[in-house]
Amino acid sequence: MKKETADKLLILILLLVSGNHPFYELLYTVPTSVASLFWIILVLFFYLAFNKGIKFNKYIVVYLFSGIILLLLYEYNNYLNFNIGKIARFLFVVLFPFLVLNFISYSSFKNLPLLTIRLIQFSLVFWLPSVILSYSGIYISDFIPKNFLFPDIGTEDVIEKLGGTHVLFYNFRNLTENIYFIFRNNGLYWEPGAFAGIILFSYLFLILYIDLFKDKELKKIRIWFFLGVLSTFSTTGLIIFPFILTLDLLQRNKSDNKNLIFIVTIIIPFIIVLSYILYYAIPVLHDKIDQQLDAVLMQKTGSYSTRFGSLLFLSSIIALSPFLGEGIFTSSVKWENMIYLWGYNSEAAMGNGMFLFIAQAGIPLFIIISFLWYFGLRKKLNSFFAIAFLAIIFLLLQGEDWMNYPIIYSFFFLKKIHNDN
Repeated sequence: MKKETADKLLILILLLVSGNHPFYELLYTVPTSVASLFWIILVLFFYLAFNKGIKFNKYIVVYLFSGIILLLLYEYNNYLNFNIGKIARFLFVVLFPFLVLNFISYSSFKNLPLLTIRLIQFSLVFWLPSVILSYSGIYISDFIPKNFLFPDIGTEDVIEKLGGTHVLFYNFRNLTENIYFIFRNNGLYWEPGAFAGIILFSYLFLILYIDLFKDKELKKIRIWFFLGVLSTFSTTGLIIFPFILTLDLLQRNKSDNKNLIFIVTIIIPFIIVLSYILYYAIPVLHDKIDQQLDAVLMQKTGSYSTRFGSLLFLSSIIALSPFLGEGIFTSSVKWENMIYLWGYNSEAAMGNGMFLFIAQAGIPLFIIISFLWYFGLRKKLNSFFAIAFLAIIFLLLQGEDWMNYPIIYSFFFLKKIHNDN
């Protein structure tokens, strides 16, 4: 196998383990801890096969070490709540992107956006026919044998409860569940918002390594990214996309004064006005937000699982233990029991990834991680763009629980120049 092929394969694995649960957990044949160890060993095998060394950044080591100490200070008093799977998962989501991005060459970073385009194209092959057939009352997922179906949340009854439509090659969930009767594109991920998130993270990588792309390539990639996000009908994705597009245009033309003036005076105002019009023109955007706000204000059952409801509920938990959190290694079952005792009013999962992590890990650890993101981004960006990127990451975390997936920690380990291989 050539080194270039190995780079592509590892990047594809990084994308898939960041949200395709059957793939990451080896078709649910082994515990999470074993699956995490398998992927780490697989990457180390590539290091041995290509005689590749591992480079350590002093900032990464210092901050990660500080973060682990903070975790242990709290968890020492809560060792009965330790869950081996949680510990293995935490180590995996940090170590795996480090090993992958340390292994690949600088030029291979362009493959992350390009492979995401392939995932979008692949998903559309299933999504478009499914949308057309669904209007005739024909659902492709009905014809999939049950032994191909994988539960997303680790319970067998989810197959019967949700239609059991998450398979290794595509996730057919959200076919008729949403109130707009829109078959949203999940791709290979656990829900449409997750697929939109992967696309947007890839868009950020595109901007970071924009020097590796030609202008013609960029135009096509932007169109595919937009089509991918649009097919998910993700509220968070559709709101954040214009912000990333703006950063993309500014970063691409920062050294060209004429283009920069045109972008600032014409293009950006146009994007703002168009986004405002589309927000009120597309019901899936403004109706969903209005309904969630109303549910939270009226404290309806299930409102705490919404983006805003989770933010308010988790804020009250953070206030109880702001510095050390309630235990990042606590088992999922014990965590669920804890939040129901605190008054959680929904059977659905939390809807705010950032505040969920802070509630479990504490504010100091999240600050440390934020600094690591900033230092990583500064390898490729000036301070203004690094802060802007950090703000985008925070916005993405207002949706899915990305702190449990390796893609978000990839921004720790960016490479600066071509000879940094």
